[in-house]
Amino acid sequence: MEDRKEPFYGKVPSEVPLKDAPLVRVISQLGFEEILSVADRNFIAPFQERIRSTYRSLRPEQVAVVTLGLAGQTMRQETVWRFYDAEEVWRVSLATNFVSLETRVYTNRKDFVRRIGEIAEAADECLKVGGFDRVGVRYVDLVRGEHLPRLGELVDPAFLGVYGKGGDMAAVQHQFSEMVASVEEGQMSARWGMLPANATYDVNVLAPIGEPSWFLDVDVYADNATLPKPVPGNEVSDLAYALATRAYSVFKWATTEHFAKAYGG
Repeated sequence: MEDRKEPFYGKVPSEVPLKDAPLVRVISQLGFEEILSVADRNFIAPFQERIRSTYRSLRPEQVAVVTLGLAGQTMRQETVWRFYDAEEVWRVSLATNFVSLETRVYTNRKDFVRRIGEIAEAADECLKVGGFDRVGVRYVDLVRGEHLPRLGELVDPAFLGVYGKGGDMAAVQHQFSEMVASVEEGQMSARWGMLPANATYDVNVLAPIGEPSWFLDVDVYADNATLPKPVPGNEVSDLAYALATRAYSVFKWATTEHFAKAYGG
């Protein structure tokens, strides 16, 4: 039996593929020093051409960027370039200081890491980003429907809060926990809890659904605090794989063997 006492360092558990995994979103974001020219469509054209065979649809989006400084809070509009695949289940986002890849249809770790490696190399070569000062991989799971009443056997008691004490599920409408920890590859931020129907903890990550649910959001990343230097594009996939593997270790720590069986493991 795997040692589940220490998920943050050392050996990670063997992966158990889940046929019906409750993943609702997987995201990898790569940060770099700000390049204002990214706002120019002519500047990003070579990057688009590099990835266009897979992410063929381009939809620019205006987003609000809030900055806190000595003079107070300022807000400006910034263009984020969104690239979608033909089925619109994969999305690449390019802004002046990051590029990201996200999906709602996750197949496996190797495929996801291969894709983010390709995006990293395209950004490094076409945009001359000079390497990445932040590499992160984030997994969001959602337990709902017929599995929610079984939460007590699917999730480790430490992640159940009041409900883990034997409380009434119907009475707990909202419960939220957060943890930040050091991990062998960098840092980890995790959030989890109960959500009532039509609610979310982050509208940019999880759209509200019309039923109660329990979520687990694990983000493992390496940044300026832990990276000795920016990561070249051709080395991102190896680091992303290590980060994704560590995220899986935390996921296994938070769930039980019943969880794997319930979702087709």
